[in-house]
Amino acid sequence: MCAASEGHVLVVQLLLEAGAQADACDNQGNTALIYSAMTGHARVAELLLEAGADKELRDVQGNTALVMATTTEIRRLLEVSPTT
Repeated sequence: MCAASEGHVLVVQLLLEAGAQADACDNQGNTALIYSAMTGHARVAELLLEAGADKELRDVQGNTALVMATTTEIRRLLEVSPTT
């Protein structure tokens, strides 16, 4: 999740290839997809979605990645991505 929030595309890609769960979450329910949406890292969000991340997952406050998205690019990416 740290790599996602910092926009480290290569690290996220390597972690996913090594078997990291795209939908793992922290104690607040934030997934890597939510973190990448909050911090504006569209390429990371795209990688996570391609790896099967569920865009409908919510944090403990009920927010999805789409609600937390900080850029139009990420909003569009999430809106056109199929629901898993």
